[in-house]
Amino acid sequence: MQKAMLFGVALAVLGLLSAAAHAAPGDLDPSFGTGGVVSTDLGGEDIVRDVAVDSAGRVIVVGDNELSATKQEAIVVRYTADGSLDPAFGGGDGIVRFHFGAGLWDDAASVAIDGGDRVVVAGSMQSDPACSGSCVFAAARLTSSGQLDPSFAGDGTATTAVCCGAAAVAVDGSGRIVVGGYAATVRLTESGVLDPTFDGDGVSHEGSGAYGLALDGAGRIVEVSNSSVASRLLTTGQLDPSFDGDGQAIIEVAPGGTAFSNAMAVDGSDRVLAAGTATLSGETAGRLFVMRLTASGAPDSTFGGGDGIVLGDPHSWANDIAVDDAGRALVVGQWPSLDALGDVLVRLLPNGSLDPAFGGGDGAAAVPFLLGRDVTTDSAQRIVVGGSAFREDEADLDFAAARYLDEGGPSSPPSPLPPPSPPTPIPAGSAPVVAPESGPQPGCGQAQKRVARLSRQLKQASARRQRSRLRSQLRQARARINRLC
Repeated sequence: MQKAMLFGVALAVLGLLSAAAHAAPGDLDPSFGTGGVVSTDLGGEDIVRDVAVDSAGRVIVVGDNELSATKQEAIVVRYTADGSLDPAFGGGDGIVRFHFGAGLWDDAASVAIDGGDRVVVAGSMQSDPACSGSCVFAAARLTSSGQLDPSFAGDGTATTAVCCGAAAVAVDGSGRIVVGGYAATVRLTESGVLDPTFDGDGVSHEGSGAYGLALDGAGRIVEVSNSSVASRLLTTGQLDPSFDGDGQAIIEVAPGGTAFSNAMAVDGSDRVLAAGTATLSGETAGRLFVMRLTASGAPDSTFGGGDGIVLGDPHSWANDIAVDDAGRALVVGQWPSLDALGDVLVRLLPNGSLDPAFGGGDGAAAVPFLLGRDVTTDSAQRIVVGGSAFREDEADLDFAAARYLDEGGPSSPPSPLPPPSPPTPIPAGSAPVVAPESGPQPGCGQAQKRVARLSRQLKQASARRQRSRLRSQLRQARARINRLC
């Protein structure tokens, strides 16, 4: 009996060793959650907006919980390094719900972690979903145990008179909080008041607006607007003339086309990467794009096809971008030829080519839930994607996160980027035809894409009537998923 037990244990150990030996960059991390994935139902419609990882490897996901058509609260969820809801955070369940102030409709748009593992959340506060004149920039800081920090603006939350639209946040080496939005850039001191050393009153209108924001190695503030203008501000809040001559650089993906940036990152060489969707001249379908600018603001000829640009298929787009310690770009979004049924995580080598050492050999790994919204890395260079999972029994979205393995070694030699495919739409019936009890039906993938697209539009919609219409369309689209998927 004892020999049999020892033999069984040995087989189990060998199985674990075998699984570890075959683990590859881009595989889901089995030590996180269930097979590398976690999800949390917060009740109602749960929309993830951003994700971060603290110094202990804990994953922090932020977003909004829509309680009704007129009330929405900010949500922060913290998972331990193994993917469990963290009992040391919030009320003992790993969840913190709060409002930035007296507003009823709070948008938690972005999160950053400061040097003390305090969680800094930025977004907007408003008295109603219509984004009226009462809508303002807002920020909150939670202690490492998940309580609103009274040393920050007295009660843990701060608002400014700057109009609605805070989209990104970063914390500098002095603990100051930089919030970027569509109308301005705001810097708060560590104590949560406007910083008078930043453009005189803590508010700078010098940039072109921020859909994404990061601090470079010199502490300068780099922003990219939705209209694809990159701006770099000095630490004083003024435009940096050493960046493309006047502090601003136009991101032109193709002459005669349009480009809308959804996210940006700065690498270890202070190069700026912008990602989003571009429509080329003569085409109607948008394509994912990543453009890299040098530290001086010029298109980087060492990236992509020599023009600093990487393009995806028609009907592709980028939701977010990050850069790992090896200078590889991590992009989450849709790229149909790499994954036709849902969102995908793509890794690009420093020269812009797809990394053949990542995923299944094509540089891509599937996102294991409906919408991959944001991507970041932890101190071990594991990749974390935050987003929303569709819950069938309640027909709504839940918070979700996935962690992918990355051994951190050198990548395989670069492979040439495949030429962009012609703009042919994906057939609605491209999913395999199977019996209803066996799995997805034809049109399942298209239904999932529609839900993802409507969810993005809902997050960006400001008018109450528009949000109501989009919510109705979203309910119908989810009902279709229930039938087909």
